[in-house]
Amino acid sequence: MKTKIAYFITALCFTIATAAWAEKVEKPFNRIVVIVDASGSFQDRISTALEQTSQLLGKIESGRDKRWDRPDEISIVSLDSQPSELWTGTKKQLELLKNGELKKLFAGRKAFANCTDVKGAFNVAAYLLNHDPVPAGKYIVTFSDLLDEPPLPTGGCRPVRRPSAPPEGIQWEKLSEATLVGFWVNIQEAQAWEEKLSQYDLAFQFNREANSMTAELPALKKAKRKITEEMREEHLEKAGNFFGSIFKVAGMFIAGFIVLIICISLLKRRKA
Repeated sequence: MKTKIAYFITALCFTIATAAWAEKVEKPFNRIVVIVDASGSFQDRISTALEQTSQLLGKIESGRDKRWDRPDEISIVSLDSQPSELWTGTKKQLELLKNGELKKLFAGRKAFANCTDVKGAFNVAAYLLNHDPVPAGKYIVTFSDLLDEPPLPTGGCRPVRRPSAPPEGIQWEKLSEATLVGFWVNIQEAQAWEEKLSQYDLAFQFNREANSMTAELPALKKAKRKITEEMREEHLEKAGNFFGSIFKVAGMFIAGFIVLIICISLLKRRKA
């Protein structure tokens, strides 16, 4: 009898403690931000950029590891005078969009097509890359010549300065561990960006006009769940709850067992 009670108490304690310790494990995935130049000179090439994006993502999908159960997250950002997130979803959702739906989103931004705010576009990308859940890999893909012509407070655009290096004010610290892949980049800009990016913890690959149609994204990182400081603190709190649950349940059953023994003893005395 005592052995059965002990087994029962152990099993119940284990079940409750496991429930207290259990946590929702996020499946690993990549987060990809695609920046498409929507300035006036690139209006006719937006369709090409979107088609090439779909092809590149298709190659990623075909090379996925079986343990990559969660679909990659894709965001499309316009590069114009007021860069903005136009769409976010998965590759499958991107394919399910009605023909021309994304093009209509860009068409609605013709009022912002006069200038290109490169800093603004990259800071939108930095914001999109850095939120929970934490991705296994972060990627920025650009379809632009990266010529920086931001709007001026007085109207018009700031004249471009060649070579057009990365502008001041980009939040590089939020882009750490990301991989930047550029298409349609002029050789002058590619060299200027490579020189600047070599100072940061940022992998990069620039494809000039001549090889942009055949270039591919670099191999994606293997799935590996990342633990942030907030997640680590949450785990410690759950560990405390885990042991607290064990002691609480064990204490309740020990107290109950003692009361049961006392009751049995009293009953035996009455019978005697």
